[in-house]
Amino acid sequence: MSRLAALAALAALGAAAPACGGKSGPTEAPTPAPLPAAPPLVQGYDDLRAALAEDDLPRAQRTATAYATTVRDEPPGPMDAAALARLGEGLDAVNAAADLDTARRAFGLTSEGFLQLVAARPSLKAGLYAFRCPMAPGYKLWVQREKTMRNPYMGRAMLACGAEVELKP
Repeated sequence: MSRLAALAALAALGAAAPACGGKSGPTEAPTPAPLPAAPPLVQGYDDLRAALAEDDLPRAQRTATAYATTVRDEPPGPMDAAALARLGEGLDAVNAAADLDTARRAFGLTSEGFLQLVAARPSLKAGLYAFRCPMAPGYKLWVQREKTMRNPYMGRAMLACGAEVELKP
């Protein structure tokens, strides 16, 4: 293959795989296989993340309402009271959001509180994958139970925007 042909092939590959900032349009992720049951503190967070990744504000707000009850009913330990409070603040902000963009910014607070909770309760870390979205305003990290990235900050427009990172709050 000539050098010119090789460069043209590389350019075509680059155009076919836009970066996070590229205009890739809505994407459909494959349906994941069912996951084993998770503790309620993990499941509620992951359900909220999934609703935002699917651009479903009404579902996200219903999930945030139910999850807020779970969080508030959780007895705080000496090391996680602040994390539970931060998590609750984020959930209240998701519920108050008038649109998806506002709900996604509020999800950043929720993620921050959840990751603080995981740091205080390491048993919650099992089976979670951590990701970072460079384009998210504010807090950029989230965790999810499935290995395939589904970005809650960008939703269907850029489900695969971001990178897996080490899970360390």
